[in-house]
Amino acid sequence: MRGSILTYGEKLDELREIIVRTIAPEKIPLLLEELAGTDWQALALPLQIYWQKCIFCQTSFRLTKPPWTKLYCSLCATDAFKREVSRVATQCTRARCFDHQATLTIKEWLETLDYFERKCAYCGDPFSDMDHFIPITQQGGTTKDNCIPTCHRCNALKDNLHPNEVTRLPRKDIERVANYLSSKRAPDLSDLAEHL
Repeated sequence: MRGSILTYGEKLDELREIIVRTIAPEKIPLLLEELAGTDWQALALPLQIYWQKCIFCQTSFRLTKPPWTKLYCSLCATDAFKREVSRVATQCTRARCFDHQATLTIKEWLETLDYFERKCAYCGDPFSDMDHFIPITQQGGTTKDNCIPTCHRCNALKDNLHPNEVTRLPRKDIERVANYLSSKRAPDLSDLAEHL
């Protein structure tokens, strides 16, 4: 079966047939000349279909309304996903206000949440906050190697303290989190140069 997409030449031929059947014969040459000079691509522009790649799952999806700037597909656009997108954006903005790194992406944050099974990295209760392991006020950025999910209680117990200063959370939990975060750091190139 033939597809519904017509080339511009086929569309022009179809229009010629319609014109021949409905217009007075003496006007046909003038109309055909005018049609031949028509910029069909410009006419089709308002009807153009725009496609976008989902920033999370990488599937292509069709944009149906202006301004054509949707970032994720309808499968990813759950309320929980939107909440996490907002959380990452807010914390990145906060880090930029302090002139610190703000490189955490939604994909990296969701990977961290999945690693901790969407539970507090310290106690295992359901998470509610994003904690900066090294606080923003102490040069910590919003990066994949500094952000973890926490519950309100543990976030309040840790407060705005450097991990070495925290006494109200078990040391073993802090060390476990520190080990996880160190595995997320990019290798230091200066260490690599020493081995060469």
